[in-house]
Amino acid sequence: RLGYMQLGLSSAWHRQVEKFRTGTRKQLPTLRGRILDRAGRVLACDEAEFTLSIDYSIARLADDRFWLNHNRDDYADDLRKLQKIIFTLAQFETVTVDEIIKRIAGEINNPIWNMRLYLAWKRKYPDKDFDKTFADERMAMAMKVDLAEMHRRHPLLRLRKDDDVLAAQLAFINIDGIQIVPEVVRVYPYGSVASQLIGWVRPFDSRDIELFDKDDELQRYQPGDTAGFCGVEYICETILRGRRGRVVYNLDKELIGRTERDFGEDVGLTIDMELQKKIENMLTNRNINSNWNNPTAAVVIDVNSADVLAFVSLPDFNLNTARSEDGRLAADPNRPLIN
Repeated sequence: RLGYMQLGLSSAWHRQVEKFRTGTRKQLPTLRGRILDRAGRVLACDEAEFTLSIDYSIARLADDRFWLNHNRDDYADDLRKLQKIIFTLAQFETVTVDEIIKRIAGEINNPIWNMRLYLAWKRKYPDKDFDKTFADERMAMAMKVDLAEMHRRHPLLRLRKDDDVLAAQLAFINIDGIQIVPEVVRVYPYGSVASQLIGWVRPFDSRDIELFDKDDELQRYQPGDTAGFCGVEYICETILRGRRGRVVYNLDKELIGRTERDFGEDVGLTIDMELQKKIENMLTNRNINSNWNNPTAAVVIDVNSADVLAFVSLPDFNLNTARSEDGRLAADPNRPLIN
């Protein structure tokens, strides 16, 4: 019996020992595919950047929903940390405290609460109208949902230059709950050109969960992941996203398993970006176009191949700042978000 337990490679005991010997698992990040025009010009790509990130355990204190079942006296120290972070960040960026609070709500607290509400419905009552049937209980049910996002840090400010990184290190050096971390961000080299067509990315939400197999640990969304919000970024999400890899080490720090990552595939458009830019410049030139300040559209098609060479919709907006200005863009009477 002793020999069987030690030498029987297929025995249940051997499998249990091997499972116990598995030490750490580390996921390898993927890289989102690029969006290119017909000449191979880059319209959207991932680049490395540093961000000033806040722990959710601190950010949640700026949310009134958190205090529905918590006592402020129990979080006095963390509240002081949050206040110090907000005032320091306001001085660092030269913006108002209210703007910082709105950013924390819009980019961190609201997405997490929306996810908790969605999962509270999806896990228990997917066949019922959650808002109507459980209008009074839905918040209490959401409070019982625990997410991995609630135990991690979230980006508040992107530091695009080395000088910004150094300045942030000095400003926040003695403040707990906020750190400077490296991150991959989406960059749009052409700024506002073809903005509605290209679209942009934002933190994933409940509507993105169904795009991939939720049981695939390496495919499903995780805290810090982004997803296409509109345009080609949204329509081609399953092509651009890619799939993470993974390495597994045993307790002796030996590599015992590896899953290679699949980088996202590039998406090529028929658009000629230089032609697109030229048309946009002409249509917004008051010396050429008397209608320059009104909503305008123009499409250029190659009649031989049926390729769309230009797809202009004005007014437009800068894709690199769209996430932080989505509220203003949505309220703009000229409706720049409409293609």
